[in-house]
Amino acid sequence: MAMKTVVLFDGECPYCISKVQWLHSRDKKGAILFATLRSRFAESIGVSEADETIKVVRMTPGGAAEVLERSAAVLETLRGLGGAYSAVAALGSLVPRFLRDAVYRFIATRRHRIPAETAPPESALPAVLINDLTVSELAAASSESC
Repeated sequence: MAMKTVVLFDGECPYCISKVQWLHSRDKKGAILFATLRSRFAESIGVSEADETIKVVRMTPGGAAEVLERSAAVLETLRGLGGAYSAVAALGSLVPRFLRDAVYRFIATRRHRIPAETAPPESALPAVLINDLTVSELAAASSESC
């Protein structure tokens, strides 16, 4: 099983959905999957309904799930895109985490006020939205496809 990355995002936030669509359009390797924070997948890794922090779940070849949050999640996602985005992630990782997370929190607390036109995630990302899977189901499906 190749390493899979799952981005958990606020599916009720137009700004968040627009960023997910941006990521999906640049994921040339098809390595990134998406699930909303209020999905069965998110619940299967212990994310509560009240949690609104972006998360990235890295599924290792052995089926284990590592969860990254806030700026670490953003940088890991950029790194996964490759190319110039990896360079941006490398530069971003030079900034101390407390500063990166402060910028993340600044944007996150204002995200519902940032205008963005987008479709609901179910219609915008049908092939890569895995809301109905659990971590173990994703690991099993990924190992079967190898």
